[in-house]
Amino acid sequence: MLDPLGDHDLFAIHDHYHRLRASSPVVHGTEFGGFRAVLAHREVRRVLADPAPFVNSVRNVVPRVRASGRRPPPHLDPPEHTVYRRAPAPLFRAERTAALEPDARSLVGGLTAELAARGRFDACEPTYRVPGFTMARWMNIPDAEIGAVRDTADACNRAFQDGDDDGLRRGSGELYEIARALVARRRANPLDPGEDPPSALLAARDGGEPLPDELVVGTIRQLLPGVDDRCQRHHRELHRAPRPRRCPSRTGSSPEGRAATTSFSVRDRTGAPARAWEGWRSP
Repeated sequence: MLDPLGDHDLFAIHDHYHRLRASSPVVHGTEFGGFRAVLAHREVRRVLADPAPFVNSVRNVVPRVRASGRRPPPHLDPPEHTVYRRAPAPLFRAERTAALEPDARSLVGGLTAELAARGRFDACEPTYRVPGFTMARWMNIPDAEIGAVRDTADACNRAFQDGDDDGLRRGSGELYEIARALVARRRANPLDPGEDPPSALLAARDGGEPLPDELVVGTIRQLLPGVDDRCQRHHRELHRAPRPRRCPSRTGSSPEGRAATTSFSVRDRTGAPARAWEGWRSP
């Protein structure tokens, strides 16, 4: 049985997951209304490849994030989510994202100096502040508004990390308002869909029909904080840093190693064991 609220040592968690994986590729936890965690490479691949029994639309994280609204693409199942992925995908091309680098580096440099001046700090703090700023730039949000977007996304990300449901609902609502205002602005004055994510979503068609307004807003709202995988990857690398010899031996290119990486990734989505991953819908 998996206890996500147990007192797990930061590195001993690897051994704990190794023992769980040796006993069963799927383990059950009773917290948060019950959930199952998939730990082995073969089973993880099966879950990812079979969206009929293994869905996101019921719940895509454990515990449930109590923030209103469906936010494509992660809250939808294939093929429903496909158009919401395809519309902005060309805007992640290398030359466009490379144009964001100077401003992102400047922000990181300022954050690094600020954190170093404190003498003691949370090394994961940049993962709260940098993604929201970068995504605002990516969406062509005016410079005068980026600070407010960054601060709102920062507060929302911190509430998510801390399990602060009230703060998360408040921050999510504010991000929804930002997303609605941005979509309304683009509807009135569209930009080039090849250069602007909101305009690309408004120009997209599903079966010849425009995408529903609220789901376009939900997609923008989902993207604004720039959280999840970027923060998760930073947390994971920091966790590995003190033990560089041990952790790569558990990952690498073998199926077992990739499974170890997958299970740890979903476990430390927020850098804490309290938020496990649910990929199973009971019959």
